[in-house]
Amino acid sequence: MRKKPLVVLSVVVVALSAPMPHAVFGAALTHRPPSATRSTQLRTETVDVPKLTVRVTPLVLLTRGDARGVVNVPRHADNRMLRVVLEGADYHSLSEVQLEGEDAPLSHTFYWRDLPPGSYQVTVRVYGSGGLRDSTSTGSTELISKER
Repeated sequence: MRKKPLVVLSVVVVALSAPMPHAVFGAALTHRPPSATRSTQLRTETVDVPKLTVRVTPLVLLTRGDARGVVNVPRHADNRMLRVVLEGADYHSLSEVQLEGEDAPLSHTFYWRDLPPGSYQVTVRVYGSGGLRDSTSTGSTELISKER
């Protein structure tokens, strides 16, 4: 039996609260009085804040094989240890890397050899002198059933 693909449709709604230089959807043109202060005007800025991320390929193995993971850790003076846990139904691996605060590399690569078939979850934690600073995970340990 063949399953139909699931289609997900996302709708994004944008609220326009700042006056536009032209009419939007038939709305009248509005002007802000010259006496308006800077604090009342809408200001948008893009801020690129580095995040703790993990990328593992592949997360699902249909036969025995290898996997590769790349963890990006934003630099911070309090970073002391990176802990990476790979878990599957029949497999568990724990790796730890000492971090040197802001001098530590941004990217860390991990390799797992000869993993059994299955789904895997990877959990990444960064510890500082006061304990856990940040964590993230990817994947799922749910088993994939094969239909024949």
